[in-house]
Amino acid sequence: MADKEGRTALMLAASEGQTEVMKILLKQGGIRYDTDNYGRVALLYAANAGEAEAVKLLLEHSLLPDFADKYGLTALFYATIEDEVEIAHILLKQGAMPDFANKEGETALMWAAKAGYNDIAKLLIEAGANVNALSHKGNTALMYAREKGHEEMVDILLKAGALEEQKQEKESPTPQE
Repeated sequence: MADKEGRTALMLAASEGQTEVMKILLKQGGIRYDTDNYGRVALLYAANAGEAEAVKLLLEHSLLPDFADKYGLTALFYATIEDEVEIAHILLKQGAMPDFANKEGETALMWAAKAGYNDIAKLLIEAGANVNALSHKGNTALMYAREKGHEEMVDILLKAGALEEQKQEKESPTPQE
């Protein structure tokens, strides 16, 4: 059962960090891959809400960390949007791809660079994020950091090997259509 936006009880419990309710729902067959009207699963709700324990619980129940919504956003993107370093760390430890790209070809590192979220950027770089990945429009994390005036982010990216000008050899993996 879902509301008019397609949200299930598991999604709502995940967004509120109600892990005991989630355990009951999962035990009763709460479907981990049910999606709302935007293609989001419970894991994306938990990551967006900053609910680390809910994220852990869903990952323990075999939910894939790189499940993407209809915009190509994974839980790692949602954690990045909210500057949730702990959740990003959990997701990366469970195998989330640091270079997964959304439908625009942007990576979580690019989003961190736009927002000036230095700790998330460092974590993504440590996890192997490509500092020179190009979006479909040809932008890099360094370009976004410069555009937004995030000087510390610029320094972080340059120290990690970001190139001033570069050509993309291989695009970041994008969700399958």
